[in-house]
Amino acid sequence: MNRPKSNAENYIQWLIASPKVVSCTEAARTDRPPVAHDAYTRLLGRLDPQPEILWQQVENLVQLDSGDLVVDDTTIDQPYRPHIELVTPHWSGQHRAVVEGLNLITLLWTDGDLSIPVDGPVFDTEKDGKSKNDQLPQMLETARPPGFKPDGVLWD
Repeated sequence: MNRPKSNAENYIQWLIASPKVVSCTEAARTDRPPVAHDAYTRLLGRLDPQPEILWQQVENLVQLDSGDLVVDDTTIDQPYRPHIELVTPHWSGQHRAVVEGLNLITLLWTDGDLSIPVDGPVFDTEKDGKSKNDQLPQMLETARPPGFKPDGVLWD
């Protein structure tokens, strides 16, 4: 078996540095030496999402005694992919209707200028039996290392 051409640490660093466009294709395009975007797709398939690993990567960028935690959910519509795991009906503010898609919950820390992701589980009620409201306390617990005192927690 060949050694993986991408690793979790490089991908997380790229996510932190990425201004807006986030995709396996874009990550592969900016990697040196260049790798196929499938290398990142396979990497994401191998990884068990663990918010603690993300926190270890970003904690030195977060000011523990200020800033706000922001929680937001985003529906990534997948109209042509109804048979992909995790694609289920979700409300889309963009379409103002229920659409087939992935629902990603994002927890990020911000000081008004910087926005640093802290946690970002994909919403999957069928697998874990948790509602979005059940997941929020767990996400906040993950983002609470000793001495972390954000000014507030914001969500819609």
